[in-house]
Amino acid sequence: MTLRSFYRFVFVGTLYTFAAMVAIDVFAWLSGFDLANAIGTWPLFILAPPMLICAFFTIGGMVLWLGMILDCAFAVKLPIWSRAMWIVLMVLTGGFVAFIYYFFVYKNRPSGAVSAELEPPAQS
Repeated sequence: MTLRSFYRFVFVGTLYTFAAMVAIDVFAWLSGFDLANAIGTWPLFILAPPMLICAFFTIGGMVLWLGMILDCAFAVKLPIWSRAMWIVLMVLTGGFVAFIYYFFVYKNRPSGAVSAELEPPAQS
């Protein structure tokens, strides 16, 4: 699995996990179900899979956040003021702007662009 496909997997998985959590909260609110009391009474084998999924995507989201900061720092094609703005926004807001950077900048760049930028020029 390449780093690019890992970022894509974490990005999509985090969005689906967030959407599922919102859907469960809306359903509980509409039906009048009290999730706080139910979670305290449910057995661990029911709670373990959702907790593990959320833990995986939380750690993956942190890796995505750090990866997007590093990608932005080494992206030579971006102007310096644009890189500075993206990095400051990613550091201040956490993962939210990293998802936006992934969607609008990283995803639209060819797959070998950053690795080609970091290689030293060939000697002739």
